[in-house]
Amino acid sequence: MSDDFVTRLGLQLQEAAERDVRRSAPIRALRGSRRFSPALAGAVALAVVIAAVVAATLWLRGDETPLPAQPRVVATLHVTDNPVQIVDAFGSIWIADNVAGRILRLDPATGAVQATIQVQTGSWLWITPVRGQLWASVDELPLIQRIDPGTNRVVARIRLDVEFRMYRHISQEIDLSTQ
Repeated sequence: MSDDFVTRLGLQLQEAAERDVRRSAPIRALRGSRRFSPALAGAVALAVVIAAVVAATLWLRGDETPLPAQPRVVATLHVTDNPVQIVDAFGSIWIADNVAGRILRLDPATGAVQATIQVQTGSWLWITPVRGQLWASVDELPLIQRIDPGTNRVVARIRLDVEFRMYRHISQEIDLSTQ
């Protein structure tokens, strides 16, 4: 062995000892401990599981959204004994009454009847809003009736050459504005 090698080895050992002294006592205690303790490992595992459960609970609790309120009756209106269809259009509620042969227009805020429109009727009276007009049809008649929401009047009665049944709606594809 050369003196140079011995000198370098001595310096390296001295530096390693100084680094060891600079380390904190808990780290040295942990590094120096070579024994495995099942009790300590179990305690650490239990602490990790508890921390994970608490974190997940807090995380899920933060994202909780309240359930929507269940529907409930806030008002009851009696405007006709025979409502067969109710339509929301042109800022009003429209109710078809096939027995009385009329369509009622209600104010949605107050429930007050704004207009009563007499129409030809049969066993079923259907109403549908199309292109700014309210249209009424009766199952048995080849007839459609156009109601102007601005005047609350029947402005046209159009006889059809074929039997026509609305069954709850007039197709948006039919161009009724030219009739």
